[in-house]
Amino acid sequence: MSTQNITAAFNVRPDGSIVLDGDHGPGTSNSLPFDAVGIQTVRTDVGAYRVTGPSISWPDGWKASVFRDENDEPTIRIKLGSEDGELTIACTDPETKLPKDIEYLLTLRVAVTAEFADPAPEVPVDETGAEAEL
Repeated sequence: MSTQNITAAFNVRPDGSIVLDGDHGPGTSNSLPFDAVGIQTVRTDVGAYRVTGPSISWPDGWKASVFRDENDEPTIRIKLGSEDGELTIACTDPETKLPKDIEYLLTLRVAVTAEFADPAPEVPVDETGAEAEL
């Protein structure tokens, strides 16, 4: 088995689930399918979410995008953190400052360490296409 550090971008719904298909489906920085990376999300309370995955962390650069309303104002404010090997997202209402669930979708980008099987070694073949003797 080999490991590789990758980033993944995905959308989280208000209930804490990840959008897995369609235009808002997830992607990774390599060829691994998203479901093989091991990222999970959960809503733990109003406006509180946790993200888990192998050696998960917030990457350098862009980390999150929130849904904006018809006036191009953010529908929530977010505070990103990490605790006990998990990532945390605290969402609040921009006006009241009270906890508020994600509105529509929250796009996240995280870094994880993915494990994948090593490719099988190449077996030499002779001119006839038969496996050559080693």
